[in-house]
Amino acid sequence: MNFDVWAFDVLWGTADHSFIRTGNGKVFECWGGVAGPNLRKVASGAGSYNWANCYRGSFPGLPDTACIGVYGVNGVCHQSANCFLFSAGMILDPTTVKGCWASYGAYGVYGTNFLAWSAIYSACSLAHPFLVGPGDTGDVTGEALAEKNPVFKGVRQIHASHAAAKSDSNTTIVAEFDFITRHYAPSLEGAFFADIHLEFLLAKDVLVEQGFQGNELADRLNDLARLTQERLRTRIGAEHYKTLMGVDDASITLGLVEPNLAGAAGVPTPAPADDAEFVSQSVPTFMLAGNTYAVSVTMRNTGATTWRVGRYRLGSQAPQDNTIWGLGRVDLTADVSPGSEVTFVFNVVAPMSLDEPVIFRWKMVRENVGWFGQRNVHVAVTVAKDAQFLSQSVPESMVAGTSQAVSISMRNISAVTWTRAAQYKLGSQNPENNTSWGTSRVELPHDVAPGSDVIFTFPVQAPVTVGHHNFQWRMLREGVAWVGQKTPSVEVRAMPPLTRAATFVSQSVPGSMPAGGTTAVSVTMRNVGTATWTQEGGYKLGSQNPRDNVRWGARRVALPHAVPPNAQVTFDFTIHAHDIEGRHAFQWQMVQEGVEWFGQLTPSVDVQLSRPG
Repeated sequence: MNFDVWAFDVLWGTADHSFIRTGNGKVFECWGGVAGPNLRKVASGAGSYNWANCYRGSFPGLPDTACIGVYGVNGVCHQSANCFLFSAGMILDPTTVKGCWASYGAYGVYGTNFLAWSAIYSACSLAHPFLVGPGDTGDVTGEALAEKNPVFKGVRQIHASHAAAKSDSNTTIVAEFDFITRHYAPSLEGAFFADIHLEFLLAKDVLVEQGFQGNELADRLNDLARLTQERLRTRIGAEHYKTLMGVDDASITLGLVEPNLAGAAGVPTPAPADDAEFVSQSVPTFMLAGNTYAVSVTMRNTGATTWRVGRYRLGSQAPQDNTIWGLGRVDLTADVSPGSEVTFVFNVVAPMSLDEPVIFRWKMVRENVGWFGQRNVHVAVTVAKDAQFLSQSVPESMVAGTSQAVSISMRNISAVTWTRAAQYKLGSQNPENNTSWGTSRVELPHDVAPGSDVIFTFPVQAPVTVGHHNFQWRMLREGVAWVGQKTPSVEVRAMPPLTRAATFVSQSVPGSMPAGGTTAVSVTMRNVGTATWTQEGGYKLGSQNPRDNVRWGARRVALPHAVPPNAQVTFDFTIHAHDIEGRHAFQWQMVQEGVEWFGQLTPSVDVQLSRPG
């Protein structure tokens, strides 16, 4: 029987609703109706109406969930349409159905409830060929389906391998999304933006697990989707984004949940026999590798069945059944009746071999039956293995191509002393070994014993390309391995060079002096503009706070010599304090007489003026 895929505009024309019309005049609405602006047929294939109608999940006592489960939580119309298209051996082409690619990134091809749906599908398939009615055409069995469409085949293979590996739904979605992306944009791999994708999926899970429903859940999901699309477009480029989103304007971002169905978002189906709600947890967010830590996770039994000791346990997730924390299951100590809570208190061992941060994620499992309920709110645990980040001083912006000093403080939490002879260094990250800041390595200033700290103070040169650039570092032992915690990544803005620009370097100013007295001071400034400062050009140091004040005897200090770009100059001069007692501000700035004040002001120093007693 012929299956026709139809689509029409939703979300103000920026996305499509999809649904299936069959050769016997039946329609699978897929959450959202069958009529709308720009209605068009986008694909066709041969399948079985009776088979698809069976596995939609509409059985006595159960609602018709269009195969996906809960709208907006387990999927949207595109996931439903793909489930109905299963017997036709095809999936929606995201480049012809606007917004489909974004929904694949959020829910996968068949929705996050795929395992439950596939069980119903399997039951329906057992009845084949009895469900193949008059007018059905083609072979809808087994591998014959997979050969109809290479994308369909690839997705099936991903599901088969991930089911065998017991992967969680997010891991499967990331793999699917990578495959779909590479198929429709061959020059682009999902690994290029897997970090953004996984962050979105985890954030989406948190929204769902917090219990939002209806318009509130829809608004939050749509806001999250738009924010993520902005990040994706920046990462993959406007042209790739335009191709995959199926929209003409590459700047458009759109929501996941159709506004007219927002009220249905997150509205659950009848409570299952086994269900669980996450309540609270206590998990440290920083650990030292190999050390043991006590944690706790509290869950509520929201199902209809009592959790029995020995049958129900808390199990590890991300990935499912992992032993990253030294164990994969936590036993109940007593039965838990419906409506009651249980707190699992257990010890974990911080992993030695994984890069930080490490995701701490758990979920209830009924052994030999299945996983169920909410997962705990994920915790990204920073696991330090050899070096711990303490602090850093990094400017938010620099003039492109100019130099400036930065500092990074690290602690040696290993059992060995860091030495130059052993080639312990600070190395650049994001990307690894980059020379964006003029160097990829910083030498140790001194040996660092276990438990001791070290401050790396070094000059960096801003990239010549105007824009934001990642600044991130990590300890390493050259030729052996990277070690310990990375510094937090800072986006430093490289600004266009200015004709006149100055940065403050240092100053020497007393905190107090006699009223009416004199003393020597100095102020050092750096020329970070493109023009050379000269006496003939009218460049001087001028008083501030307030501007052009003469409380220190003069309002200008002449240049001692010409100062070319990227050089610094020290103004050594004598100040004559006025005779008014009290605290008075000492502050200066560069000025080109008759043109403009420019650059950083010196830090304001309050100098105490007093008379001898």
